[in-house]
Amino acid sequence: ALEALATVDDWGFTQQLEAEHESLGLYLSGHPFDPYRADAAGLSSGPLAALAGAPAPAPGTEYQSARDATIAGVVAGLRRRTGRIIVELDDGTGVIEMSVFPETYERCQELLVPGSLIIVTGQLRWDAYMDGWRLAAREMLDIERVIETRATQLLIRWTSERQPVPDARRLRQVLEPSRPGRCSIQVCYARADARARLDLGEEWAVRPSRELRERLLALVGMDGFRFVYGGGEPGR
Repeated sequence: ALEALATVDDWGFTQQLEAEHESLGLYLSGHPFDPYRADAAGLSSGPLAALAGAPAPAPGTEYQSARDATIAGVVAGLRRRTGRIIVELDDGTGVIEMSVFPETYERCQELLVPGSLIIVTGQLRWDAYMDGWRLAAREMLDIERVIETRATQLLIRWTSERQPVPDARRLRQVLEPSRPGRCSIQVCYARADARARLDLGEEWAVRPSRELRERLLALVGMDGFRFVYGGGEPGR
């Protein structure tokens, strides 16, 4: 007799990407930074493609064109140069190189691992040798840590196209493991003839962790939720 196959959950977005990269050396179904793109819009100076693609400064004005900036992405590569580490940061739109000098490296070396998702503040300046913009890093943080400490509200968007009737039981299963927390929740439901908005009570406030993000991705998809941030955001 044939043995019944065990029922297993589908792979999450991150697990699938990791398996693709491990077996093929590249990502097929997305980019590791995709779930954080909306967060980065509020926490950084802009997509890396826009920053890297900015026009070169006029000759003789390179020093004056330097400015503070905050960038976010995935550590894609590292190499050593005399007196510094060169790190490639990739957000799926583009790549920027950043210089990490010994003092900064001493504080932040545990974050400088290929695959780490980080947010970095420093000085963006034109590098004539490489003919492009490069960031001199001053501070860096795990992007998950930034989100967990600064997110004040979770907005969940449910549409009738995705699910005709919202599954309250499943939503509870998604939120429950991340309670209690400080991040309030608002659920917005829309169909062709009506819209509704529901603010969940304080007892439903959650911790905006990586695990919660993975569960939300499975429930409502990448466009079905976003975090809202309070004041003091960098990069603006």
